Amino acid sequence: MPAPVVRVQAISFKFEGSKALPLKEGGKPVEAPEWSEESASGSVAYVKSDLEGGFQIEVRFSCAPHTDEVRVRAVRPDYLPRAIGGVAETVVKFPAGTDTVTQKCDVEVYDLSAVHLERVTWQWQVKDGNEWIDATVTGNEIAVTLAKPTEPWTRSETIQGRELPWWEVMRRACFVASGAKTPQEAATKLAETIYGVWGGMFYEWGPSNTYASDAGTVADHWFDCARFLRLIDGEKEPVFVDCSDLASALSTFANILGCNLKQVFVGGIITANRVLPSGHLNWRGRLKFGIHEFTIEEGQASDRLVWDGCLKLTRDAEGKHNRPPEQTPRTELLPTAMPGRRYLGLLRFDDAAVRDDQLSTPSIRPIREAPSDSEPVAEEQPLVAAGLKIAPWLLENVPELPPIGPDFNVDGIPIHRWKLTKSGLAGLVSASAATVAAGRQRDKVLKPIWTSQDDTLMASVDVLFTENCRQARLRALACIGRARVDRVRQVPLLEGVDGEVALVSEDGALAIAIFRNVVVVVRRAGRKPFVISADGEIVTGIRQALKNVPPAQPPG
Repeated sequence: MPAPVVRVQAISFKFEGSKALPLKEGGKPVEAPEWSEESASGSVAYVKSDLEGGFQIEVRFSCAPHTDEVRVRAVRPDYLPRAIGGVAETVVKFPAGTDTVTQKCDVEVYDLSAVHLERVTWQWQVKDGNEWIDATVTGNEIAVTLAKPTEPWTRSETIQGRELPWWEVMRRACFVASGAKTPQEAATKLAETIYGVWGGMFYEWGPSNTYASDAGTVADHWFDCARFLRLIDGEKEPVFVDCSDLASALSTFANILGCNLKQVFVGGIITANRVLPSGHLNWRGRLKFGIHEFTIEEGQASDRLVWDGCLKLTRDAEGKHNRPPEQTPRTELLPTAMPGRRYLGLLRFDDAAVRDDQLSTPSIRPIREAPSDSEPVAEEQPLVAAGLKIAPWLLENVPELPPIGPDFNVDGIPIHRWKLTKSGLAGLVSASAATVAAGRQRDKVLKPIWTSQDDTLMASVDVLFTENCRQARLRALACIGRARVDRVRQVPLLEGVDGEVALVSEDGALAIAIFRNVVVVVRRAGRKPFVISADGEIVTGIRQALKNVPPAQPPG
């Protein structure tokens, strides 16, 4: 007689007595069963200490034709590295007259001593004599945290001002901090990503009141986590972030893993030593902050460890301040697990000690949608700060030309003396994979790094696709404003045609070329100075490639 057909109909990770963490996904609680034949698989999370010795799941089996009992198990593909194993062999008994039964099964766990994220695929099997016959294949993504999530997260929906852990945050935090064995190590990995990866691809430091309430305000505090997720997912959101935004993001993402970071700010006018803000390529000296916010382990900043994903400091600041403020420092470091007193000493240009009464009480912003009055200023605003006189000319008589579609491969751009490098700068997209389809960049931005033939010179190139010619000019002016360029001159492009504009900073550190709806921004990225021109090889090569791209097709 052939073996009965046994199917797995559903798997529940959360049930009475289970230690699986409650989650939200897409704004709704993740309900059991987290896997079923009728619906897509749900997400699952555990604290690593709750997985010692394995864990249990509830499985609903069906059998046809009826049989009294069967032996089942689930195995993992041998070729996949894994920390979560298969389901131990178990006997499933079907009472008379019943072809469906729910039973607890034991899942094997190997070494799980760190933050972990794994797609767990099980091949369920039924024993027929001495052979195992393949049955249902199931799959769930499982995250493992270091400890129970802390504020602003909760395991109960009844605590006001707190949220059940969001899977969208949990998944990203576990991916970034994978392998971290301590909360300090996890917070450090997240700070490095917030500063150097997300800050190199999706945003840069600048004035903002978009993702988190301003530090020091008496109004209700908030962190718009959903909007920040949209930003790092490459959706069109404001690109400026400030220290409050990044301190809120760092503590929110770290605390979902079981860290205990708090947001704190130092008040009073601070003249900063040389710093390299997130998303910027050039060091800034003698910046003045009215308030600067960062994250600490709970307690006073002068006594606790500090993590700051907003800026890099330099050890050159220790001792006498006798170096030019804009000079590239010999040493640089991101403040991670840094003693508070040392952090504040490196941050400040003066030697005055920070008093405890200048530090705010450590706190956590609740997750809440940004109020309507927190919308960012228009992109034209940086022009006022930059004092540019070219804005009226650039925005007059803007031509109406068909837009260029983002459907070419950066690798194919003909460059004569310049070549692509796969190393590049950390946080920027490798040009070898920088097709629009491969990287869902904000505003359809490509960020390759270019080096000269002898690798002595390096430049970053941003290729921005906008909706029309006017938007391209506004984006170009915003880039100039963000770069804080004092003087910009117009230069003619080779064989210039209607809709083509080129702008170059007087110091030759920045060149911007506009081709219809496309903006190409070229900046010096290496430490060796050289002059960038808008009719040079990089811009000319991109221009030639764009000339051969057909207009974008209208929607529908």
